[in-house]
Amino acid sequence: MIVDKIENLELYAGCFEPLRQVSRFMNGYASCPETNRKYELDGERLFCSVSTYAPKALDGAKYESHKKYADVQIVTQGEEYIGWAPVCDCTVTDDFKPDGDIAFYTSDSGSLVKLKAGYFMLMLPGDAHMPCITTGACDEVTKLVFKIKMKD
Repeated sequence: MIVDKIENLELYAGCFEPLRQVSRFMNGYASCPETNRKYELDGERLFCSVSTYAPKALDGAKYESHKKYADVQIVTQGEEYIGWAPVCDCTVTDDFKPDGDIAFYTSDSGSLVKLKAGYFMLMLPGDAHMPCITTGACDEVTKLVFKIKMKD
């Protein structure tokens, strides 16, 4: 898991090349933002979903993880908490389906990370995450979620 400001995305591209494309997209997106749509940057290897929503209460929220994709979540308006825990410290409540890329968990060893507008969080397959949790500071969040294919 990596958390940093959007303008520093390019710094991590040496270790994780797709972040270069994410950074370029963000530079163009700032000039003409559209919400509630999907952008294909490189077919199913790299795409982005943009949504605006009301963050939810922590009570009843579940951790999730993915095997095939890494997530880069970028808040552009508002703020939210994202729970994070290593998958190895989680208990599976709903395992991966044969053709699916999401499993759900509970964990007593997670942490909450505040993701404010202008920040991103990169989560790899070993990172369980619980997005969209309210901080109590705003009623609406706009976030871009980039999916970066890790393996077939």
